[in-house]
Amino acid sequence: MACYLLWAAFLSAQAEEVHPLGVWDSDTVPVSVIGEKYNDCWGFVHNGVEYGVIGSTLGTHIIDINTMQQVAFVKGSSYGTGIIHRDFKTYDHYLYAVSDENADGTATLQVIDFSYLPDSVHVTYDSYQYMNRAHDCWVDTSRAKLYTCGVRKIANGGGWASFQIFDLAPDPAHPVWLRDANNFADGQSIPYIHDLYVRNDTAFLNCGFDGLYVADCSNPDSIILLGTMTDYPQKGYNHSGWWDVAGQYYYMADETHGMDLKVVQTDDLTDLSVVATFNSESPASTRIPHNLIWREDVVYVSYYYDGYQAFDVRDPLHPKRVAYYDTYAGPDGQGYEGAWGVYPLLPSGRVLISDMLSGLFVFPPVQLPVATREPLRPAGKLTLVPNPARLGEEVEIVFRTFRPDRFTLLVTDVSGRAVYQKRLDLAPGRHRLRIEGTSKWPPGMYIVRLASDGRVLRARWVRQ
Repeated sequence: MACYLLWAAFLSAQAEEVHPLGVWDSDTVPVSVIGEKYNDCWGFVHNGVEYGVIGSTLGTHIIDINTMQQVAFVKGSSYGTGIIHRDFKTYDHYLYAVSDENADGTATLQVIDFSYLPDSVHVTYDSYQYMNRAHDCWVDTSRAKLYTCGVRKIANGGGWASFQIFDLAPDPAHPVWLRDANNFADGQSIPYIHDLYVRNDTAFLNCGFDGLYVADCSNPDSIILLGTMTDYPQKGYNHSGWWDVAGQYYYMADETHGMDLKVVQTDDLTDLSVVATFNSESPASTRIPHNLIWREDVVYVSYYYDGYQAFDVRDPLHPKRVAYYDTYAGPDGQGYEGAWGVYPLLPSGRVLISDMLSGLFVFPPVQLPVATREPLRPAGKLTLVPNPARLGEEVEIVFRTFRPDRFTLLVTDVSGRAVYQKRLDLAPGRHRLRIEGTSKWPPGMYIVRLASDGRVLRARWVRQ
């Protein structure tokens, strides 16, 4: 029987138009063959200074966002008006850069050491040994692994790779190639991957018109398909997404005009489903999302013609638009203009947006409205982190309580035998609790139950 709990709702208010704290642009950057100068953005902090990164037709620009001055530039190994896409991620004090165009045949994976800022940066790796282009990249910081996707290969006879895995642990300045991934362990082909999000070896693969795939990459030589979502409401070109920290929801963008953003329930990766949709509230004919990032109950989106958009997702089933700014000065249309990239993960909370023609925008942190009355919503979810877990890893449960209560935590194996039991007296709020001793439990599937007053939350957990 379904149970219902009280959940915070939010003040009914119009979204606020926010204004940039600063904008960086350069007259020296040439316009590409499709009419854009800039592409994706990223950010990092070094010695207490926050920096923004923006890609262009020429290469990688690093901006001090306090002064809005460029402090470093790294020329792309391939550059010029034929360059449309660049992408960036960071690990330790290194910036990883890829390009999806090789106008002169020499696009590379570049590794940039920014530990010398504000004086200079050093390129430690600049090679096309394993790829000649890649559409995107990702760093799973928990596992020190670099992923590239939509890859044109050089090694192993050339051709394409759905994605590649590199090990950063030995030396982040010089990635060690581990695997070109084109098939899952069961032999099924991996589709073209446009973008990906990976945490604790669990990879969400945005596969364009093929939909969403989720895989376990803990063993690069045997990538296990955990689940797929190939048909869902308002399906378009599955472009990008971001997993919330509790592992309950994956927020996803389909890069197709008129398609909403999606909230995908992920407490069971074998049974993915869209549970809510939301959008920028502009006309559907020109409305098209691009990239998004979740941070602390806010989804930040670069929304092409609609610019910068931010959504309150404290109630994931009812997202609310709370902030916006149109970075694109021209008329809305049915092409691809305006905001390309978004980055809201700086310690200060400032938000970076890259616009295809206008450069790098810096916005103030989002201030969410205060919670007020409490309507009903279905009971929350029980999440286990990490899931699956490797031998030696401790496991935590993540859940929310809405009133003081006594709970029974019970873990059984697949045969129903109890392997762990504990009573918990908890205050209202969000809880993250360790299940003691799980690092030594044998491999297999376990069922975790959290029960109180006739209500039961369940989750499956796998020890590898």
